[in-house]
Amino acid sequence: MGAIRSLRRAALRFRAVAPFIAAIAITPVAWAQPAELPPPIPDPGYSPTLPVDFNLWNAEQIALSLGPANPALPAELENRRIDFDLISGIPWLLVEITADEGFPPLSPAFVSAVGGDAEPSWEGILPARVPIDQVSAFGFSLPDGYFVNRPMLAELDEVIGEGPVVTNARDYRVAGMRGAGVTVAVIDSGFAGFAAARANQDAPPAGNTTMDPLGHVGTATSTHGTSCVESLYDYVYDAQYRLYPTRGLAHLGKAVDDIIAHKNATGRPVVISHSMSWFNTGWHDGSGDACKAAERAAAAGIPFITAAGNRAEQHYQADGIVDTNGNKWHEFPDGTEDLPVAVPAGRKVTFYLQWDNVADNATNYDLYLYTWTAATGYVQVASSTNWSFLNWATQRFESITWTNTGGAARTVYLGVWHQGGTSQAFEVFTTRDITVVANRTAWNSTASPSNATNSLVLPIAAVDHRCYTPGVGGCPGNAADPIEPYSSRGPTNNGVWAIAITGPACQSTFTDGANGFCGTSCATPSVAGLMALIRSGKLALPWTTIRDQFYDWARRFRDWPPAGYDRWYGEGGAILPNVRILIQPNRPHEIRLVANRPNTIKVALLGSAQYIGSDIRESTLRLVYTDTYNPIRTRYLDVNGDGFEDAVVEFELPANFPTGMRTFALFGEWLQVSGRQLPWAGIDRINVIGPPAPLPPP
Repeated sequence: MGAIRSLRRAALRFRAVAPFIAAIAITPVAWAQPAELPPPIPDPGYSPTLPVDFNLWNAEQIALSLGPANPALPAELENRRIDFDLISGIPWLLVEITADEGFPPLSPAFVSAVGGDAEPSWEGILPARVPIDQVSAFGFSLPDGYFVNRPMLAELDEVIGEGPVVTNARDYRVAGMRGAGVTVAVIDSGFAGFAAARANQDAPPAGNTTMDPLGHVGTATSTHGTSCVESLYDYVYDAQYRLYPTRGLAHLGKAVDDIIAHKNATGRPVVISHSMSWFNTGWHDGSGDACKAAERAAAAGIPFITAAGNRAEQHYQADGIVDTNGNKWHEFPDGTEDLPVAVPAGRKVTFYLQWDNVADNATNYDLYLYTWTAATGYVQVASSTNWSFLNWATQRFESITWTNTGGAARTVYLGVWHQGGTSQAFEVFTTRDITVVANRTAWNSTASPSNATNSLVLPIAAVDHRCYTPGVGGCPGNAADPIEPYSSRGPTNNGVWAIAITGPACQSTFTDGANGFCGTSCATPSVAGLMALIRSGKLALPWTTIRDQFYDWARRFRDWPPAGYDRWYGEGGAILPNVRILIQPNRPHEIRLVANRPNTIKVALLGSAQYIGSDIRESTLRLVYTDTYNPIRTRYLDVNGDGFEDAVVEFELPANFPTGMRTFALFGEWLQVSGRQLPWAGIDRINVIGPPAPLPPP
């Protein structure tokens, strides 16, 4: 190790500061795009002994070329998705210093001693800030066993309240299940626009909200977290909300620790909604810090409801390098050596590469990005060449961020270079709504922490809310198989099918407009909201029981093909039984039609007064004939003399309602007066069994 340390210092002394050049090389003119890529152009200034992520080192080179205080520098960094804080006109890069397995977290005092600053660590990760022109010097000063990473910023996974309608939650909510007694925690990138959403009564009031409990300022321009809260608020008005903006994996872990502390201190049931994807954090199931945080919450009895991801069209996976011509470039299934990706004008895109290095601790891949035209041929525009041999435990990944600064959409080309070691399985992801043009693989496209192993970590798939109810028109996609084409599919890299359940997406929010909040990001808070709603009605019920009941309801009432559990929909769509009244489970219920005045029907539900809302305008009981008739008044009295109050609900029919024998259905689809013709006036007594599933769950 002493020799490596000496090499680091020597590299620092002799490193030349080269100006940053966007286009590194131009190949000879080629009139047709070739199947083979040219050899990569390595950057000679990046030392293999420098324990710093290539992207951070590259940012330092840009700063040394332009000048650390150059006003053009922040835009260059933003185009490369380098997170920073501007201090006295100088960008300080946000970094995460990771410790190899068996090493303690680096002390914040060490960072302060070399001119940076740091927060307290989480597990083996120390979040810190370093002046941009001191990145290499800081890296070379580190003891052996530590590496300076670009923070893994989570990718965001893309509401009036269409969700509660299609999941049948509205009537439960009206009946009094509104989240009272439950805490909902939202972990996201930022909550911009939250005050405006609250002013429009689409977000919880101040008395029900704790914003940023840990003082982690999120991305100021991101409204993603606000949209998630709006979706949740449609389900649970009366819940307590704790909102956690994050700027890296350490913040994710600290948020989970704080949520567990809140649960232990208050005794309140808590559910976490997490609509983000973390890449390059671990190959195998349960590995990496994103999984560690999710599983820690689940082990504490807190459901971690997480977006499965929107990557079915933004993913490529292979069992190993295919290199028939021996030039070290991976060959894709169509025989080419590049993965084409369409990038809209002005769009920033990040590419991620990770691989399985457990088998030999020697495999090392690099990632390169090219443009191509007939006039120029391939032009290498970006690269990521981390040296994994220094940090086997943490450096099994590469990432590139590139911005299309042109005025038109452009296709760029990714190449995977086999730097050394054996051939191992690998995968490539791109950021949201950036399409891989060819060779994409929808299978295995879930992201961390969807590969967590605790059964209280629930990865959520997405179906447009307009496609959620079979037989209802307006579905913009395939109504028979409505899984969103972007919704990530399992299995995990260890073969687990990953998806737990599906939720409604493309809902309307104040922040995003009509049908504007799409993706598994929207489906995730819908599932979390449904679970919080049921828990608020049965506070003593364990989350595991509620989870299992949701799985049962999904299989019975919203199971899209193929039948049963699958890697597209999981158990099926999250939904509550379609009943309009909360009644005692697992026993017959008597419904009695009592004496009526003209053009009215009175219905007595024996022994059910405690389950009917007292506000007649929000009664959950409806009478269904050709049309639906809402009640005009409700009284509570003992109709059958058994000493218990019964709910007597009166409906007024139109004056031209036809006389004679008519068949009525009560309470919608599942609790019916079936096969009986009733006089629409007079007295009759009927026994009815229902609903088909206990509600709320036993």
